[in-house]
Amino acid sequence: MIEYQRAFFLYPDLYQSEESVDKFLNTAFLTGDPGAAREWARNIRSKTGSPLATCAAKYYEGRSSYDLGDFTQAVQVFEEDAQTCGNPWNGLSSFRGGVSLLRLHRWDEAVNQFSQVPPESVLGKRAAEAAAIAHEGKNLPRKSPLLAGTLSSLLPGAGYLYAKSPQTALAAFVANGLFIWGTVSAARKRERGVAAVIGIFAIGWYFGGIHGSAVAARRYNDYCFQEFMDRFEQK
Repeated sequence: MIEYQRAFFLYPDLYQSEESVDKFLNTAFLTGDPGAAREWARNIRSKTGSPLATCAAKYYEGRSSYDLGDFTQAVQVFEEDAQTCGNPWNGLSSFRGGVSLLRLHRWDEAVNQFSQVPPESVLGKRAAEAAAIAHEGKNLPRKSPLLAGTLSSLLPGAGYLYAKSPQTALAAFVANGLFIWGTVSAARKRERGVAAVIGIFAIGWYFGGIHGSAVAARRYNDYCFQEFMDRFEQK
């Protein structure tokens, strides 16, 4: 990476070379620091006068924005690249733009973006397959955090069971049962201090279970969505 930086500093003409810009930014992207890679891409865009080098820079700016979780910015850059550049950047950017749109749950737009990848592109076959399955995102299984919390408020552990976490559901049910038994047992023995302490823990555990079951529902939704996205994000 340092060698590339030194080369671009010593030989400014490299900013006009599509191949040099591609190699440099690909190396920057692969270092695992998308923030730095995006800054380099933007820096090159401001310095190059070559349309081809600009296309390469925009593509890596989009890839870096995606890895940073800035999906809206990624879509904007990819769409611009796809509309103004030729092979291979138009195909690469159309495909990555489609994946970015999926992250934003803009299913129909994603399908349209995948459909714009030229068949001769290196990603042409994957894009056709992506366009055919992108609509499935609308029908991904989802669990309601509100319903999960409500169920756990009615029966401790029920929300976890609804959120597909049966082991946690069993643990929550047993733990709440033990707390209730301990509180009642202490009260019957007139051990009011012990009953109060156990009762406080019981109440905290009860409400914690309500919150935890809602979190479990969101975690389930995230898992299903990421499993879906893995079909598009393969390197």
